[in-house]
Amino acid sequence: MNTEYRKLKNQARFVMEIIENKLVVSKKKKPVLVAELRKRDYEPFPKVKDAQKAGETDDVVDNDEEAADDEDSGARDYDYLLGVSYAFNKACRDTTNSS
Repeated sequence: MNTEYRKLKNQARFVMEIIENKLVVSKKKKPVLVAELRKRDYEPFPKVKDAQKAGETDDVVDNDEEAADDEDSGARDYDYLLGVSYAFNKACRDTTNSS
C-alpha cells in the first residue's frame, strides 16, 4: 500500500511538472530523461524487486538488447513515470487534433 502511494505521489508530481513546463519530456532520449528524473529526485521502483515482493520467483527473460541496456542503467525503474508521460502526451495530441 505504501509503495503504491509513493508511486502515485511521484506520478502526480511528474504530470504537474509537465503541465507547468518545469519538466519537458517530449523528444528526449530515454537515458537523458532518466538522468533528469534522478536529478529531480524522483523515486525509482525496480520491477524485479516488485516482482519478488509479490512472490514471483521465476527469472525475467528478456532478449531485447535495448531492455538489457535499460536494465544496466536502471532506466526501467522509471517506467511507471514514462508510461504516464506517453499516455499524457497522447491525450494532449488527441485533444489538440479534435479541436
